[in-house]
Amino acid sequence: MNSYGMKIWSRLSKQQKSTWCIYAAFAMVALIVTLLSSECSPVYPINTWVDPNCFMTVGKAVAKGKVIYRDIYEQKGPYVYFFHALCYLISPDSFTGVWLFEVINCFFVMLTFSKILKLYAIDGTWRTVWLSSLATLGIYFSYGFRKGDSVEEFCLPMLLYVVYLSLKRIKASENFKKTDFLLIGFIAGIVFWMKFSIVGFFVGWYIFYLYKVFHEKDLKSIPVSVLFILLGVALATLPPLAYFGVNHSIKTWLTSYIYDNLFFYTSGNNAILKLLFCILYLLEAIVSNLQFTTFVVFGLFCFSRKCEGRNKYERMLLLSTFIATAFFIYIGGRHYRYYALPLGVFTIFGYIALAKLNLSVYRKKAFMGGVVILAVVACVAGFFVQGHAPNIFVKQEDTAQYKFARIIHNAKEDATLLQYGSLDSGFYLATGILPEFKYFCRLNNPLPEMEKALDEYLSNRQADFVIVRYVESSAHKELDDPNYVEITRMSHKDFGQTDTYILYALKE
Repeated sequence: MNSYGMKIWSRLSKQQKSTWCIYAAFAMVALIVTLLSSECSPVYPINTWVDPNCFMTVGKAVAKGKVIYRDIYEQKGPYVYFFHALCYLISPDSFTGVWLFEVINCFFVMLTFSKILKLYAIDGTWRTVWLSSLATLGIYFSYGFRKGDSVEEFCLPMLLYVVYLSLKRIKASENFKKTDFLLIGFIAGIVFWMKFSIVGFFVGWYIFYLYKVFHEKDLKSIPVSVLFILLGVALATLPPLAYFGVNHSIKTWLTSYIYDNLFFYTSGNNAILKLLFCILYLLEAIVSNLQFTTFVVFGLFCFSRKCEGRNKYERMLLLSTFIATAFFIYIGGRHYRYYALPLGVFTIFGYIALAKLNLSVYRKKAFMGGVVILAVVACVAGFFVQGHAPNIFVKQEDTAQYKFARIIHNAKEDATLLQYGSLDSGFYLATGILPEFKYFCRLNNPLPEMEKALDEYLSNRQADFVIVRYVESSAHKELDDPNYVEITRMSHKDFGQTDTYILYALKE
């Protein structure tokens, strides 16, 4: 630090110095954590997870003028692709733009954790740093974090802020303000237009709010809350509405995002079976993500008890938002490992409960020290359980994505490419090719028109090169089409599974 910086530092109060130390520590932790836990970071050759690659491909298409759902189809909400279009503009040839936002996202997760800790009088610079960092590490090194760049990851600070704001009002015995409702509605709208299954959190929040107003006999505030929440949702809806309105695609947007996901993506089981599977999936998620779910369960258990300092509104807020979040995530009848991530919002309450244990000073220090050690060990183990640690040592040019890219570019300029029969595995990113096809890969929602279009692309010889991802004992099979001949193949081990990528070229 230079002399000018020292002068500024000397003029700061003790509280201001503590705050800046906390910010610096959070920034450093966020940088290191995301560098290792996310395959979007520069230490990995490429993010091999299919979801981020789909997002980046569509984001690039948006930046190049294509219209989401009309010209290029994917099943998430429009804000996901607006965000990835921005990331593409920052870093067109890699996930570095995404990683930079992941660092910022992780920073705000820790910052909001620290604000919640302060509400419970858990302060002090280093105490705040290590509790907030541990809670964050548990999430980012969990099985559910996957390889980074999930919608769930970027929703975490938004959900956390709603929890913090609500607890702040409860602790101060204040009523929610109109601006609170407006902000919560706006956040709910952003989340809805990213992935609507996560909006269950806000349903749970409003159940808590109704409980509060009925208990306080403040029914006149209900119309005000509804009005300003809906106004917030409307404000969040304006940008995509304007985007699709200008492009004459509002009907296509609503059909693709809402109708297709509700009627093609969800399971067709009856209500009782869906509820049963919902519970089983939740239990599986808890067992698979013990780095943070241990503290979620412990925290919810402690806060659900009628203990001093934990009033009925706190209990209702945490229980209703947790139950509604889990219900909406899993009631669709599908289960992927990253679905559990929004539950990480509640992990800080386990650490709060531990910090508030009524133990002697010596026993408390020894106990918390043991918890810290176990949590760190669990996070280190989680880093390897995530399945992508070995990819750090892989050179970019040795990956299937970049080997195939060299072959394609050497064979033909301005080639057209199609990933057939599976999700986008990063070949569009590696080759730099913008898909010419609306259905640029096979998504998980089995649209009849998608299946038909993919086959027509092949029969009409529209793709110069086709890439197939072959996995034993799965629906991903080799290509059997008379128009295409195999050029090469390459296998890649990923979390105990061997993926074989096969490159086909159009026959002359």
